[in-house]
Amino acid sequence: MKSKKLLIILIVCIIIIITSVTKIYYANSENTIELAILTEERQYKKGDIITINMQITSIPNSKQINVLGFMIDMDNEFLEINSIYDEDEGSNVLDMKALREWSLSYDEESKCILLTRQDLYSNINENIFRINLKVKKDFDKKDIKITDIESAGGATQENTFYSNDISLPIQGMGQQTTDKLYLSTSEYKIGETNTQNYEDGDEYLYKVSPNTTIEEFKDDTNLKTNGNISVYNANGEEQTNLNELVKTGMKIKVAKEGYEDIELIISVIGDIDGDGIVTASDLADTIKAVLSNFNLKEEQFKAIDMDEDKSITAADLADEIKLSLM
Repeated sequence: MKSKKLLIILIVCIIIIITSVTKIYYANSENTIELAILTEERQYKKGDIITINMQITSIPNSKQINVLGFMIDMDNEFLEINSIYDEDEGSNVLDMKALREWSLSYDEESKCILLTRQDLYSNINENIFRINLKVKKDFDKKDIKITDIESAGGATQENTFYSNDISLPIQGMGQQTTDKLYLSTSEYKIGETNTQNYEDGDEYLYKVSPNTTIEEFKDDTNLKTNGNISVYNANGEEQTNLNELVKTGMKIKVAKEGYEDIELIISVIGDIDGDGIVTASDLADTIKAVLSNFNLKEEQFKAIDMDEDKSITAADLADEIKLSLM
Protein backbone atom coordinates (compact mmCIF):
# COMPACT_ATOMS: atom_id res chain seq x y z
CA MET A 1 0.00 0.00 0.00
CA LYS A 2 2.83 2.37 0.91
CA SER A 3 4.68 1.64 -2.34
CA LYS A 4 1.47 2.26 -4.31
CA LYS A 5 1.05 5.63 -2.61
CA LEU A 6 4.64 6.58 -3.38
CA LEU A 7 4.10 5.61 -7.00
CA ILE A 8 1.04 7.85 -7.22
CA ILE A 9 2.99 10.75 -5.71
CA LEU A 10 5.82 10.21 -8.19
CA ILE A 11 3.41 10.14 -11.13
CA VAL A 12 1.75 13.37 -10.00
CA CYS A 13 5.16 15.01 -9.58
CA ILE A 14 6.23 13.91 -13.06
CA ILE A 15 3.02 15.39 -14.47
CA ILE A 16 3.76 18.65 -12.64
CA ILE A 17 7.27 18.75 -14.10
CA ILE A 18 6.03 18.05 -17.63
CA THR A 19 3.14 20.51 -17.52
CA SER A 20 5.35 23.22 -16.01
CA VAL A 21 7.20 23.42 -19.32
CA THR A 22 4.01 24.50 -21.13
CA LYS A 23 1.90 26.10 -18.40
CA ILE A 24 3.08 29.63 -19.21
CA TYR A 25 1.16 29.48 -22.46
CA TYR A 26 -2.10 28.40 -20.78
CA ALA A 27 -2.05 30.59 -17.66
CA ASN A 28 -4.59 33.39 -17.61
CA SER A 29 -6.86 35.11 -15.11
CA GLU A 30 -9.35 32.22 -15.21
CA ASN A 31 -6.94 29.40 -14.42
CA THR A 32 -4.21 31.09 -12.35
CA ILE A 33 -4.03 30.53 -8.61
CA GLU A 34 -1.94 32.93 -6.51
CA LEU A 35 0.25 31.80 -3.61
CA ALA A 36 2.46 33.56 -1.08
CA ILE A 37 5.35 32.31 1.05
CA LEU A 38 6.15 34.16 4.27
CA THR A 39 8.90 34.18 6.87
CA GLU A 40 10.26 36.41 9.62
CA GLU A 41 12.24 39.35 8.27
CA ARG A 42 15.66 39.08 9.93
CA GLN A 43 19.23 38.08 9.24
CA TYR A 44 20.04 34.38 9.50
CA LYS A 45 23.30 32.68 10.37
CA LYS A 46 24.72 29.15 10.40
CA GLY A 47 22.58 26.86 12.56
CA ASP A 48 19.46 29.06 12.44
CA ILE A 49 16.06 27.65 11.48
CA ILE A 50 14.06 29.50 8.82
CA THR A 51 10.32 28.88 9.18
CA ILE A 52 8.40 29.36 5.94
CA ASN A 53 4.60 29.38 5.69
CA MET A 54 2.58 29.06 2.50
CA GLN A 55 -0.79 30.66 1.86
CA ILE A 56 -3.25 30.73 -1.03
CA THR A 57 -4.02 34.39 -1.72
CA SER A 58 -6.39 34.05 -4.68
CA ILE A 59 -8.42 31.36 -6.45
CA PRO A 60 -10.14 32.42 -9.72
CA ASN A 61 -13.91 32.82 -9.85
CA SER A 62 -14.37 31.56 -6.27
CA LYS A 63 -13.61 28.02 -7.37
CA GLN A 64 -12.27 25.33 -5.06
CA ILE A 65 -9.29 22.97 -4.99
CA ASN A 66 -8.30 19.77 -3.22
CA VAL A 67 -4.88 19.11 -4.79
CA LEU A 68 -1.82 21.38 -4.75
CA GLY A 69 1.61 20.34 -5.99
CA PHE A 70 4.86 22.31 -6.11
CA MET A 71 8.63 22.13 -5.69
CA ILE A 72 11.00 24.06 -3.45
CA ASP A 73 14.17 25.32 -5.10
CA MET A 74 17.03 26.48 -2.85
CA ASP A 75 20.82 26.52 -2.74
CA ASN A 76 21.57 23.18 -1.08
CA GLU A 77 25.14 24.23 -0.31
CA PHE A 78 23.80 26.72 2.22
CA LEU A 79 20.30 25.48 3.09
CA GLU A 80 18.63 22.16 3.82
CA ILE A 81 15.27 20.93 5.07
CA ASN A 82 15.53 20.59 8.84
CA SER A 83 14.90 17.19 10.41
CA ILE A 84 13.26 16.40 13.75
CA TYR A 85 12.75 13.22 15.74
CA ASP A 86 9.29 11.68 15.36
CA GLU A 87 8.29 9.42 18.25
CA ASP A 88 5.63 7.64 16.19
CA GLU A 89 8.11 6.87 13.41
CA GLY A 90 10.95 6.21 15.84
CA SER A 91 13.35 8.12 13.61
CA ASN A 92 14.17 11.55 12.22
CA VAL A 93 11.71 12.98 9.69
CA LEU A 94 11.77 16.09 7.53
CA ASP A 95 10.46 19.13 9.39
CA MET A 96 7.47 20.04 7.20
CA LYS A 97 3.77 19.97 7.93
CA ALA A 98 0.42 20.37 6.16
CA LEU A 99 -2.11 22.56 8.00
CA ARG A 100 -5.86 23.23 7.87
CA GLU A 101 -6.70 19.54 7.31
CA TRP A 102 -4.51 19.23 4.24
CA SER A 103 -2.47 16.02 3.91
CA LEU A 104 1.19 16.06 2.93
CA SER A 105 3.20 13.77 0.66
CA TYR A 106 6.82 14.32 -0.33
CA ASP A 107 8.89 12.60 -2.97
CA GLU A 108 12.54 12.98 -1.98
CA GLU A 109 13.89 11.99 -5.38
CA SER A 110 11.98 14.59 -7.39
CA LYS A 111 11.73 17.07 -4.45
CA CYS A 112 8.00 17.34 -5.17
CA ILE A 113 5.55 18.31 -2.42
CA LEU A 114 1.92 17.30 -2.81
CA LEU A 115 -0.94 18.61 -0.64
CA THR A 116 -4.32 16.86 -0.85
CA ARG A 117 -7.58 16.87 1.04
CA GLN A 118 -10.94 15.06 1.01
CA ASP A 119 -13.15 18.14 0.71
CA LEU A 120 -12.86 21.18 -1.53
CA TYR A 121 -11.05 24.25 -0.25
CA SER A 122 -11.43 27.93 -1.15
CA ASN A 123 -10.11 29.85 1.87
CA ILE A 124 -7.43 32.45 1.28
CA ASN A 125 -4.76 34.15 3.40
CA GLU A 126 -4.36 31.35 5.92
CA ASN A 127 -1.34 29.07 6.36
CA ILE A 128 -1.80 25.67 4.72
CA PHE A 129 1.81 24.44 4.71
CA ARG A 130 4.87 25.01 6.88
CA ILE A 131 8.47 23.97 6.35
CA ASN A 132 11.58 24.61 8.47
CA LEU A 133 14.90 25.05 6.71
CA LYS A 134 18.29 24.92 8.43
CA VAL A 135 21.18 27.21 7.54
CA LYS A 136 24.24 25.04 6.80
CA LYS A 137 26.69 27.85 5.98
CA ASP A 138 26.69 31.61 6.38
CA PHE A 139 25.61 33.59 3.32
CA ASP A 140 24.86 37.15 2.24
CA LYS A 141 21.52 36.64 0.53
CA LYS A 142 19.68 33.64 -0.90
CA ASP A 143 16.37 33.19 -2.68
CA ILE A 144 13.98 30.35 -1.88
CA LYS A 145 11.70 29.62 -4.80
CA ILE A 146 8.43 27.74 -5.13
CA THR A 147 8.26 26.40 -8.68
CA ASP A 148 6.18 24.12 -10.89
CA ILE A 149 2.99 25.03 -9.04
CA GLU A 150 -0.16 23.25 -10.13
CA SER A 151 -3.49 22.66 -8.43
CA ALA A 152 -6.83 21.08 -9.20
CA GLY A 153 -10.31 20.77 -7.76
CA GLY A 154 -13.39 18.58 -8.07
CA ALA A 155 -14.00 14.86 -7.92
CA THR A 156 -12.53 14.39 -11.40
CA GLN A 157 -10.05 17.26 -11.08
CA GLU A 158 -11.97 19.13 -13.79
CA ASN A 159 -10.66 22.49 -12.61
CA THR A 160 -6.91 22.79 -13.16
CA PHE A 161 -5.00 25.89 -12.06
CA TYR A 162 -1.44 27.06 -12.48
CA SER A 163 0.67 29.71 -10.85
CA ASN A 164 3.76 31.68 -11.63
CA ASP A 165 6.89 30.75 -9.68
CA ILE A 166 7.29 32.73 -6.47
CA SER A 167 10.51 33.78 -4.77
CA LEU A 168 11.32 34.66 -1.16
CA PRO A 169 14.61 36.54 -0.48
CA ILE A 170 16.41 35.46 2.70
CA GLN A 171 18.95 37.81 4.25
CA GLY A 172 22.03 36.19 5.79
CA MET A 173 24.61 37.48 8.23
CA GLY A 174 27.18 37.48 5.45
CA GLN A 175 30.13 35.33 4.58
CA GLN A 176 32.81 36.78 6.79
CA THR A 177 36.29 37.16 5.37
CA THR A 178 39.47 36.63 7.33
CA ASP A 179 41.32 39.72 6.07
CA LYS A 180 39.65 41.85 8.74
CA LEU A 181 38.70 41.34 12.37
CA TYR A 182 34.93 41.16 12.59
CA LEU A 183 32.19 40.84 15.18
CA SER A 184 28.55 40.14 14.34
CA THR A 185 25.43 39.28 16.30
CA SER A 186 21.80 38.35 15.73
CA GLU A 187 20.96 38.42 19.46
CA TYR A 188 22.25 41.84 20.54
CA LYS A 189 22.84 45.18 18.83
CA ILE A 190 26.08 46.94 17.92
CA GLY A 191 26.39 50.62 17.07
CA GLU A 192 23.70 52.72 15.42
CA THR A 193 23.64 51.86 11.70
CA ASN A 194 24.39 48.24 10.83
CA THR A 195 23.40 47.00 14.28
CA GLN A 196 24.22 43.35 13.63
CA ASN A 197 27.81 43.89 12.50
CA TYR A 198 30.64 45.90 14.05
CA GLU A 199 31.76 48.90 12.03
CA ASP A 200 34.65 51.26 12.69
CA GLY A 201 33.57 53.88 15.20
CA ASP A 202 30.98 51.76 17.01
CA GLU A 203 31.20 52.15 20.79
CA TYR A 204 28.39 50.13 22.35
CA LEU A 205 27.03 46.61 22.37
CA TYR A 206 23.52 46.66 23.85
CA LYS A 207 20.19 44.83 24.20
CA VAL A 208 21.84 42.12 26.33
CA SER A 209 19.19 40.38 28.44
CA PRO A 210 19.50 40.68 32.24
CA ASN A 211 20.73 37.59 34.11
CA THR A 212 23.02 36.65 31.20
CA THR A 213 26.24 34.92 32.26
CA ILE A 214 29.54 35.64 30.55
CA GLU A 215 29.52 32.09 29.20
CA GLU A 216 26.08 32.61 27.63
CA PHE A 217 27.09 36.04 26.35
CA LYS A 218 30.21 34.73 24.57
CA ASP A 219 28.49 31.70 23.04
CA ASP A 220 29.01 31.56 19.27
CA THR A 221 25.26 31.37 18.70
CA ASN A 222 25.08 34.95 20.06
CA LEU A 223 28.39 36.42 18.88
CA LYS A 224 30.36 35.47 15.77
CA THR A 225 33.96 36.54 15.27
CA ASN A 226 37.29 35.40 13.86
CA GLY A 227 39.04 36.68 17.00
CA ASN A 228 39.08 35.90 20.71
CA ILE A 229 36.48 37.44 23.03
CA SER A 230 37.29 38.72 26.52
CA VAL A 231 35.05 40.55 28.99
CA TYR A 232 36.33 43.21 31.41
CA ASN A 233 34.65 44.96 34.33
CA ALA A 234 34.35 48.73 34.60
CA ASN A 235 37.80 48.84 36.28
CA GLY A 236 39.46 47.12 33.34
CA GLU A 237 39.90 43.75 35.07
CA GLU A 238 39.34 40.70 32.89
CA GLN A 239 36.44 38.53 34.06
CA THR A 240 37.47 34.88 33.92
CA ASN A 241 34.57 33.47 35.94
CA LEU A 242 32.18 32.41 33.18
CA ASN A 243 29.29 32.20 35.67
CA GLU A 244 29.60 35.90 36.44
CA LEU A 245 26.73 38.02 35.12
CA VAL A 246 27.31 40.45 32.27
CA LYS A 247 26.67 43.97 33.59
CA THR A 248 26.07 47.41 32.17
CA GLY A 249 29.41 49.22 32.00
CA MET A 250 31.49 46.11 31.34
CA LYS A 251 33.54 45.96 28.14
CA ILE A 252 33.87 43.34 25.46
CA LYS A 253 37.21 43.05 23.73
CA VAL A 254 37.81 41.09 20.53
CA ALA A 255 41.46 40.47 19.72
CA LYS A 256 43.52 38.70 17.09
CA GLU A 257 47.24 38.89 16.47
CA GLY A 258 48.05 41.34 13.71
CA TYR A 259 44.71 43.16 13.90
CA GLU A 260 43.45 46.21 15.76
CA ASP A 261 41.29 45.19 18.73
CA ILE A 262 37.53 45.76 18.83
CA GLU A 263 36.37 47.24 22.15
CA LEU A 264 32.75 47.97 23.03
CA ILE A 265 30.95 49.07 26.19
CA ILE A 266 28.17 46.66 27.16
CA SER A 267 24.64 47.70 28.07
CA VAL A 268 22.25 45.24 29.74
CA ILE A 269 18.51 45.83 29.34
CA GLY A 270 17.04 47.54 32.41
CA ASP A 271 20.33 47.46 34.36
CA ILE A 272 21.33 51.01 35.31
CA ASP A 273 23.36 50.29 38.45
CA GLY A 274 25.59 47.67 36.80
CA ASP A 275 24.73 44.50 38.68
CA GLY A 276 23.41 42.57 35.66
CA ILE A 277 19.82 42.31 36.91
CA VAL A 278 16.77 44.58 37.13
CA THR A 279 15.99 45.65 40.68
CA ALA A 280 14.08 48.33 42.61
CA SER A 281 17.23 50.45 42.49
CA ASP A 282 17.12 50.47 38.69
CA LEU A 283 13.42 51.35 38.71
CA ALA A 284 14.04 54.24 41.09
CA ASP A 285 16.77 55.62 38.84
CA THR A 286 14.52 55.24 35.79
CA ILE A 287 11.79 57.25 37.54
CA LYS A 288 14.36 60.00 38.13
CA ALA A 289 15.36 59.82 34.46
CA VAL A 290 11.72 60.11 33.36
CA LEU A 291 11.46 63.22 35.52
CA SER A 292 14.75 64.53 34.05
CA ASN A 293 16.37 64.47 37.47
CA PHE A 294 19.06 61.91 36.76
CA ASN A 295 22.09 62.14 34.49
CA LEU A 296 22.75 58.94 32.58
CA LYS A 297 25.83 57.63 30.84
CA GLU A 298 25.19 56.46 27.30
CA GLU A 299 25.31 52.77 28.25
CA GLN A 300 22.79 53.43 31.04
CA PHE A 301 20.54 55.33 28.66
CA LYS A 302 20.58 52.43 26.20
CA ALA A 303 19.76 50.05 29.04
CA ILE A 304 16.41 51.71 29.78
CA ASP A 305 15.45 53.13 26.38
CA MET A 306 13.31 50.04 25.84
CA ASP A 307 11.54 51.23 22.69
CA GLU A 308 14.68 52.89 21.28
CA ASP A 309 12.97 56.22 20.62
CA LYS A 310 15.96 58.16 21.99
CA SER A 311 14.05 59.32 25.08
CA ILE A 312 13.24 57.90 28.50
CA THR A 313 9.48 57.89 29.09
CA ALA A 314 6.81 56.29 31.24
CA ALA A 315 6.48 53.60 28.55
CA ASP A 316 10.10 52.58 29.14
CA LEU A 317 9.48 52.48 32.88
CA ALA A 318 6.44 50.25 32.39
CA ASP A 319 8.46 47.82 30.28
CA GLU A 320 11.26 47.81 32.85
CA ILE A 321 8.77 47.01 35.64
CA LYS A 322 7.49 44.04 33.63
CA LEU A 323 11.08 42.89 33.15
CA SER A 324 11.79 43.11 36.87
CA LEU A 325 8.87 40.78 37.58
CA MET A 326 10.06 38.04 35.23
